[in-house]
Amino acid sequence: MGCCTSKKVYPEPKTSAEPVLTNNDVEMIQKDWKVVEQDPQGNGLLLFRRLFEENPDVKAKFYFSMENSLDLDATMKDERMGKHAKGVIDTISVAVSLLQDLPTLVPILVQLGGSHAKFNLQDEHFKAVGDALIWTLENAVGSPLDNAAKDAWGKLLTVVTENMKKGFLSDDGEK
Repeated sequence: MGCCTSKKVYPEPKTSAEPVLTNNDVEMIQKDWKVVEQDPQGNGLLLFRRLFEENPDVKAKFYFSMENSLDLDATMKDERMGKHAKGVIDTISVAVSLLQDLPTLVPILVQLGGSHAKFNLQDEHFKAVGDALIWTLENAVGSPLDNAAKDAWGKLLTVVTENMKKGFLSDDGEK
């Protein structure tokens, strides 16, 4: 199902400092994302199917997956999964649209982290979601991303991850 099978698809951050997204990075990300936005629920479900196939333990973080006895097909058909998948794509769309306005984007990401703090997310969870996202992008555009695009997406994923982690400090994302 799709063109790409690589498990490691975006570069590991080289430092703990957040990367700077260049105008070229932003343009590449926004161009790629337009394809995904055309079918937010379908691409969201594709992302989560990949995430769950590659990281079966992540399914247990979704209560409705537990209700479906962790069965992948039942979970993917669950209306709540469809709604969540679309919501994730919609949220990423907001982030992509605000890439040139980090003062607005960062508090949104911190708040998102605060709302996810109860799930005890670890670095490997963020990496798994990032890998599934890149895989979904490549399937949506119909070809592997080149190194420059993977680097740009890697920078964005680092910004998202680092700011969501800031939100883990408290349930409301406040320090």
